Amino acid sequence: MIKKTQINESLLLYCIIYLCSFNFWDTKFGMFFKYFFFCVILIGLIGYGKRLLVNKGKIQTTAKDSVILYIFCIGLFLIQVINVENSNQRNLAFYQYVFFMMMIPSILYLLEYCEIRKILNLFKTIGVVLSIFAIYEVFSGSYIIQNEYLGIMYNGSRVIRAMVFSGSFLTFGTIMAMISVVSFYDFYTNTSKLNLICLIINVVGLLMSSSRGPLVAFVISAIVIYVYIGGRVNLLKVFKVILIMFIIGMLLAILGTILSRNNSTIAFYLNRLQSIFDWSENSASNTGRIDCWLYSIEKFKEKTNWIFGIGPAATGARAKANWGGFVTESGLLKRFLELGAVVAVVYYMFFFSTVHAGLRKARKEGNQYIALALGIVICILIEDTILQITEELSVTFLLWMFICILLRKEKQNDERI
Repeated sequence: MIKKTQINESLLLYCIIYLCSFNFWDTKFGMFFKYFFFCVILIGLIGYGKRLLVNKGKIQTTAKDSVILYIFCIGLFLIQVINVENSNQRNLAFYQYVFFMMMIPSILYLLEYCEIRKILNLFKTIGVVLSIFAIYEVFSGSYIIQNEYLGIMYNGSRVIRAMVFSGSFLTFGTIMAMISVVSFYDFYTNTSKLNLICLIINVVGLLMSSSRGPLVAFVISAIVIYVYIGGRVNLLKVFKVILIMFIIGMLLAILGTILSRNNSTIAFYLNRLQSIFDWSENSASNTGRIDCWLYSIEKFKEKTNWIFGIGPAATGARAKANWGGFVTESGLLKRFLELGAVVAVVYYMFFFSTVHAGLRKARKEGNQYIALALGIVICILIEDTILQITEELSVTFLLWMFICILLRKEKQNDERI
């Protein structure tokens, strides 16, 4: 007989594998694996609903406020989605707001039957594989999955940014940032050679995306994990971490400068790293992002936009390409502009109350993954503030998976089917 725990665990692990490499499966096999992912979410929802019926609607006391806000959020989202006139925009709005919210109880249900260590080991292994492919893409100058992106001309040579199986170097960078956070956590809690190798390879994979936001988010998250596990905030300890990272960064910069003299790829990546600190007019990418933020803020202040919003899914790359939208370059601005201040505040109240409930529960039960989950949350919050990254299914699913690790119940008794 097959244990129910084994089935649910396998389903969750499938979701992780699919979401970290979705472009490969969708390109090579059509929509089959994506539809199967949707089926897994449905299975999780049914399982969670069944659990509520068995428990007569009882929920964890630490999460009652979050549940109320969750229901309120979905109701407000549905009202706004229904009022969208363009059918394509309405479908995307339902997907980005309602479906993404529906994933949360499903993830929580599937996690009850999964060993967290298996998830983390799989996550790191996927990261190593993706990193190897990313290195190949960058230094071969060709993508494994062909796409319309032709790269960037730099010093007379074409340079590409790795995206591997993520369909976008921005999404790939964010996924690798999360994997790097997990790798850092594992190395810090168990300084084995294997964990060190995984950390180095996965950080290199992150660098291959040439995405600066995820890199900065990873560094800050690593500092948070280091300080949290070490106990109370110790300024000397924080300074030590920053100093070590600064020295490593300087050594890499010196090495990169030497190697970049005859290599446009290395020169480009070094320039991208240097531009993290350059927010002057000399950096077109940074000033372009600031322009998007300022434009979004001005649109938010127009007429009644700040109250009712301009409509869900009215911004983003797909909106710009299909129904005259524009890009906010910020998930925070995206929500406030699309939903209006009231609905956006309700959503963030739900988000932070859920994280708070998870932290309270985890501390009470001695959950060893508090620092890791906190690091992931901070990583994505930083990245989503400077880029609308949580409109990506993979990023949102993985974010909520780590939050739900704090909220999950202990594994139930095995049921056989």
